[in-house]
Amino acid sequence: MAVTASRMYSPLAPKTRELGRITVGKGVSLQACAMSCIPGERFSELQPRTPSLDASTMVRYIGFMRHLAKFFAISWRAGQVHSSALSACTGKVGRSLTFRLGSLERHLPSRALRQKAQQVREAVERGGLDPMPVVLNHGDLVPSNMIVDKKTWVVKGYVDWAEAEYMSTGICLYGLEHLLGYMEGAGSARRPRFVYYQQAEQLRHAFWTAYQQQVPEIASPEVRGSLMLAREVGIFLWHGFAWDDGSIDRVVNPEDDAEELAYLQTFLGLDFNAAKHDSFMDGYSPVLDV
Repeated sequence: MAVTASRMYSPLAPKTRELGRITVGKGVSLQACAMSCIPGERFSELQPRTPSLDASTMVRYIGFMRHLAKFFAISWRAGQVHSSALSACTGKVGRSLTFRLGSLERHLPSRALRQKAQQVREAVERGGLDPMPVVLNHGDLVPSNMIVDKKTWVVKGYVDWAEAEYMSTGICLYGLEHLLGYMEGAGSARRPRFVYYQQAEQLRHAFWTAYQQQVPEIASPEVRGSLMLAREVGIFLWHGFAWDDGSIDRVVNPEDDAEELAYLQTFLGLDFNAAKHDSFMDGYSPVLDV
């Protein structure tokens, strides 16, 4: 997967090559690989955590959004449309996609989240993802895995492809939401909540404008509805299950996973105390349009 990522997304993924195997004991060997270093800073170290962004920050941030759109455009062009997107998703998460959505539908802690999971599962089972190309998706597209130039915020690359697998493009759109604000109260006694920047809508518009310029197909209502469905699937998959040392099979709960639930509720538009920044998606409900 690492080699495929480096080929498919070059130069935005580390170059990886296999060096062979090393014997470390009787019947035990390790695979040795070499990986190039992407120079720069993790964006999580630079991302502002204030409600409003100043003018100079906005200039860099809008440029960042356009670079992110380029990454998603590469993903679209590298993928392949199948008659059944579900049958083409054969990785650990992809082959259990509807099962996982069903688990969320039964076990998420709020009725609103369970109903939303049901709607998304039903749309997926009706073939809602079929218009989307299936491609190697980054498995953890969050700010800490986005490497940028410290001064300009020009994207240098994306790291940590350990969880990558073939799924519908658009699944990783949860990563865009992480860039439009910040988590407040994480790790404290306060209830965590995701706070969108006051300029979040402007940043979102910059991303989608650049994305549509590079992939005109997403202007189609049918395709855009499918893309929004993929976005919601990704939000559920990456924030509906606890990591638990990589098992990724326990549905989140309020006692242990308050931060993940805050992401879920806000990104899905179910946190009615949070500001909404969804004008691009108005009128494109995947449940209705697919």
